[in-house]
Amino acid sequence: MRVTKALFPELMAKGALCSTALLSMRFLPADTSPSRFSVTVSKKVAKLAVDRNRIRRRVSAALAPLTPTFSKTNFYIGVISAKSGIEKASFPQIRTELAELLKKARIA
Repeated sequence: MRVTKALFPELMAKGALCSTALLSMRFLPADTSPSRFSVTVSKKVAKLAVDRNRIRRRVSAALAPLTPTFSKTNFYIGVISAKSGIEKASFPQIRTELAELLKKARIA
């Protein structure tokens, strides 16, 4: 499930930051279940919308199998941002980076 636009300013201002070589994430504890994350890709990373959407779908697809590993008692909202270089990364590499990112943030 995605994070609503109304929560983005609060996440960007108050959210804790965690990053890896290809991804960065801002997140906050949430009161509601389940945990929700959105994926953003800026035009600095990929100029064409087709490429940005492909990256967004790949990161979302890598995130889906990791959701069962999230804490059942602590819920989070977060924004995952792609960094330059992710367009050349393989899917297993994206999945590994995402797992590492969630582990650093102590979410999974």
